[in-house]
Amino acid sequence: MKANDPLWKYIFGPRSVAVIGASADLKRQNSGRDYLQGIIECGFKGKLYPVHPDGGELFNLKVYPDLKAIPVPVDYVISAIPARFTPQLVRDCGVKNVKLLHLFTSGFSEIEDKQGNTLQAEITDLARQYSVRLLGPNCMGIYCPGSGLTFSMNSPVQPAFPSIIGTVSLVSQSGGHSIYFIRAANAKGLYLNKVISYGNAADINESDLIEYLSHDPETKIIGAYIEGTKDGARLARTLREASKLKPVVVFKGGTTESGTRAAASHTSAIAGSSLIWKDMLRQSGAIQVDSMDEIVDFAMLYLREPAPLGRRTAILGFGGGASVRATDDCAHSDLTIPLLSPAIRQMLNKTLGSEAGHIFRNPIDLPPHDLPATIIASVANIIARSGEVDLLLFHIAFDYWTFMDIAKGLSSFVSALPIIKKQIHLPITVALQFHASKRGNLVAEKLNDKLCREGLAVYSSTLSAARSSDRLIRYQAWLNDNRN
Repeated sequence: MKANDPLWKYIFGPRSVAVIGASADLKRQNSGRDYLQGIIECGFKGKLYPVHPDGGELFNLKVYPDLKAIPVPVDYVISAIPARFTPQLVRDCGVKNVKLLHLFTSGFSEIEDKQGNTLQAEITDLARQYSVRLLGPNCMGIYCPGSGLTFSMNSPVQPAFPSIIGTVSLVSQSGGHSIYFIRAANAKGLYLNKVISYGNAADINESDLIEYLSHDPETKIIGAYIEGTKDGARLARTLREASKLKPVVVFKGGTTESGTRAAASHTSAIAGSSLIWKDMLRQSGAIQVDSMDEIVDFAMLYLREPAPLGRRTAILGFGGGASVRATDDCAHSDLTIPLLSPAIRQMLNKTLGSEAGHIFRNPIDLPPHDLPATIIASVANIIARSGEVDLLLFHIAFDYWTFMDIAKGLSSFVSALPIIKKQIHLPITVALQFHASKRGNLVAEKLNDKLCREGLAVYSSTLSAARSSDRLIRYQAWLNDNRN
């Protein structure tokens, strides 16, 4: 399915949606009803048609006994009925000229028995015969807040912080990972354009989706959770072409023997050797990460900061142990921590009045409660304009300060960060870490929101910040080497 196929507009912007298996019986749990409610809450502007043999009325909508009873055309069908009924549903979709059938339904090749494999092959053949495209089976489907599609109730319809610019899309074999990603990205103020959970990939697969998103003008960065593929050669080509246009950040599931076995039973994925995958992703220019959170981490830096021109890092924060840990984290991520020159140290000494209580070598130790925000900003400006570093990493260790009001003690340091972001042109990352106490956790959560609203790239640890910087540097280097 090519990126310019007109069918995509119906997949992400259908005029009508039918939910098969949406029961009007509110006394019983019903997945079809949950889908319908979620789409209504997400603001879908098209026509909605619940379908269930018991009929009735649901959310002020007539419940039709079957798909064929709907008197008008239907673009998009969601199936939440048992697997044994899906062959007939595919036929009905063909008669109704349905563009896409999303099969939330499980019980196909992922159960690893002959019956499941046979049933999946049957519905795939029928879909081709009737020119109906399939998403799934065994998947959550599509979250596209721009058109009002969702697979989860209470999904965010707008970005948490509207001032933050940049859109992220995700393709994922896991429905659970898709839901988590939506919430994790929203917590960092990232606007998600499209999230597609594609499950067993009987028809539409990861390569189709990545190829489409690579040409989607609304998508600035592509995330992917992939357990396996049935066409490794095509995926490699697709990733390489996509990576030339925008970053593709891949979390590969099933990298161990046990994980490979779990992936096969989860989505019938052919996981393959982790070493082969690692080499393929590296050569294609895709950025391999180890969690969904790391996709969010990379996206924050890519969308909010300029790309680092080198690896020389200045670390600014407080707490000797925390600074040592930050230095190690940077070194483990192949960032360098250069000693600041005597000339720069002399300028810092003049700005602060004395090196007593501070460390100017790099890391730079700045007790937060002793300095006004303007002085902290002056220190950052001196370092940034020195020509001796390429990026700045700020870190805040919350529970290092047990004898002071954490929020009050950090106010100057936190207030300085938006000022610094506006004044300097080097990339900045901020790590909010070492918060084990309930009080520290609460303050960290509030500061995360505040700093994300200011457009800063905010991390849960210095290691997360350093890894994101390293990955962005590597991607830029690959891109420079592979431009046509």
